[in-house]
Amino acid sequence: MATVWDLVLEGVLAEYDPKPPTLPGYEPQPKQSIAEQLAGEVFEMLYGGAAGGGKSYWLRHSAVLYCLTHPGAYVAIVRRTLPMLRKTHHRPLQDICRGLATHNKSDLSWTFPNGAVLQLISLTHDGDEQDYKSVEFDRLYFDELTEFTEAQYTYMLTRLRSSNGHPTAAIGATNPEGVGYAWVKRRFVKPRPGDLAEGQGQPVACEPWRPPLPDGSGPGRARVFVPATLLDNPALLAANPEYEMTLRSMTDPRKRKALLEGDWDAMDQVQGAQFSLTNIDNHRVHKAPADLARVVVGYDPATTFTATSDETGIVAAASAQATRPRQMYVLADRSARFGSPEQAARTCVDVAWSVQADAIVYETNQGGDYVKAALNSALRHAVKEGRWKGPLPKVLGVHAKRGKALRAEPVSVYYDQGQVHHVGPFEELEGQMTTWTPGNDSPDRLDALVYAITHLEEKAAPAGPVPIRSLW
Repeated sequence: MATVWDLVLEGVLAEYDPKPPTLPGYEPQPKQSIAEQLAGEVFEMLYGGAAGGGKSYWLRHSAVLYCLTHPGAYVAIVRRTLPMLRKTHHRPLQDICRGLATHNKSDLSWTFPNGAVLQLISLTHDGDEQDYKSVEFDRLYFDELTEFTEAQYTYMLTRLRSSNGHPTAAIGATNPEGVGYAWVKRRFVKPRPGDLAEGQGQPVACEPWRPPLPDGSGPGRARVFVPATLLDNPALLAANPEYEMTLRSMTDPRKRKALLEGDWDAMDQVQGAQFSLTNIDNHRVHKAPADLARVVVGYDPATTFTATSDETGIVAAASAQATRPRQMYVLADRSARFGSPEQAARTCVDVAWSVQADAIVYETNQGGDYVKAALNSALRHAVKEGRWKGPLPKVLGVHAKRGKALRAEPVSVYYDQGQVHHVGPFEELEGQMTTWTPGNDSPDRLDALVYAITHLEEKAAPAGPVPIRSLW
């Protein structure tokens, strides 16, 4: 990953104003100056990379500078949880804004004399973004962007519209790790070929680019990726000369490379893991084909149902009609922690109906009879309540004669060969896939996936296509 010194050699820094508007006592590093300049030229920006690169520090000052220079603006710094907002931004902003803005402790906001408002907000739960349905932001700063889902982020983009005529932008700062790592990397750092216009090359760091609109009508709004490394923050190294050694002492080589060097490829796959996030992403599709042949739901129920229990794995997948090698599609992941086996079985049946599954596959090794009884009971209730109409899916128990590592191995081969396609993003499932290593207990979502894919590959396709409803 290019450092600020590489950029100096390439003459990139010469294109930017080395002295953007600053605050008293704020001396931006060269890479932070680049980020500030580019923030005014694009609609989306990722300032991301190594730990200690000065991202959060710059983000706070940039937000205050924007408020000072854009009267009436509404700006928000966003993190996934409120406690993290308080720990990372509340007190520093109190110091920065002292004498510049009036602080409202009740809603964590600062109001400036020119009418601009800076507020700290959180999106703790999926769906919290809907709380801002009628809100207009001039600028959004996402700290630790990889903590968010892509759905949360893209919805908040629709809230960026200025009634004051100010330039709007969404700015993210993060390290290359976390549950949203894959979509952030794909959106800013290394887009898939299908996300680029014909003949458009991979984006270059610090150079704005425009992805094509989904409908193909033309280029979309500009994005840019600004890499950050520890060397980009000499002030930190001067004040904490041992910090680099702290990062070098990390035992996980993936995290060490990600946090020390800002390497966005480091977290793709745990050493020894059977699945690669890059491989999953390269074969991801937005829509399953219409001629699906067989649709199944893999079901891996938890053994207990309490607040601290394992999740129950519920993953739907399908195979395409008459293809060799068989092409398979992961349609849905509705895995979750449930309060009872009945609730888990009911959810599994609801998913099966949603995708018009012809089978539910579960493992019989542990409590097989009880699992089958719960699923059949849930199916009977679905019919009685009118939630299921038409032929019922088969409930098929599979007795595992091999260990979980051996069962997962052929499925990973199907992924390596490009036979399995995820229809949209499944962040939690993909996180389990790319961090599980043989010898450890395999997680619930992965087990449900293995049941479904194994069944699809082993069973012959029926004569005609099966109708299906997309869940994504």
